[in-house]
Amino acid sequence: MRDLDSGLNLIVLEVLLIGFVLMLLVVVSQEPHQLPAPVAPVAVSTPAPKVEQLPNKSAPPPEEAPPPAQPVVDSVRLARDTLLTQLVMELEAAGLKVEPQPNFGVLYLPNLLHFDRGQKSLRRDQRKRLVALVNTLERILPCYVASAYAATPCQESPSEIPLSGVYITGQSRFVGQDEPNFSANWSLALGRALATFKFLVNENPKLHALKGADGQALIRVGGMAASYDDTAQARRVELRFVMAHPQPKTDNDAQ
Repeated sequence: MRDLDSGLNLIVLEVLLIGFVLMLLVVVSQEPHQLPAPVAPVAVSTPAPKVEQLPNKSAPPPEEAPPPAQPVVDSVRLARDTLLTQLVMELEAAGLKVEPQPNFGVLYLPNLLHFDRGQKSLRRDQRKRLVALVNTLERILPCYVASAYAATPCQESPSEIPLSGVYITGQSRFVGQDEPNFSANWSLALGRALATFKFLVNENPKLHALKGADGQALIRVGGMAASYDDTAQARRVELRFVMAHPQPKTDNDAQ
């Protein structure tokens, strides 16, 4: 009897233990799952980037403006002015009156190269005094002739800018094309230039041998009926000096 009571007590104890365990499991299953608290981020101190100082690109303060450049001297004009100056000095030293017009490269001898009305021949007194002009041209012109065409040596320093031509230009009074004297006045102008040209080259053939920069005869003839008056100024011959334009230098010239 006593053994039976002990077995029953053991069974009851086991049932109570199982029931307690079951109840504990139910309670645990009904509680909400708690997530672990988030971990606060750890602030990591990083060194600030090094900023390089950029150069100052702002424009420097304005400086005083330089003085304006001097105009470039026209070498052609300079050579022509030098030629006219030499001619005037030589002719005046020989006792001749000279009226240069540098802006046009013109040389006029008022007491010598003018003609009587309707005439195109040189007078005897003109011929005698024109010898001084011939001698002056012979000395100076070779220095203004391209070296390839220099028939007469230059007695001084040759010019870098040669002559293109020396035009002996005769003038006469201007008349309209419909007037009777139109052709006659043109013939007078050209005849006066031809008379002067013939005297110069006959007196000194070396002048006729000189050549311009284009290889043609340096001394040339022209005529124009251009003056509106009938004074000696309208019946004259003048010398017009035309310089050649310098040619651009090439690589071969620099070598």
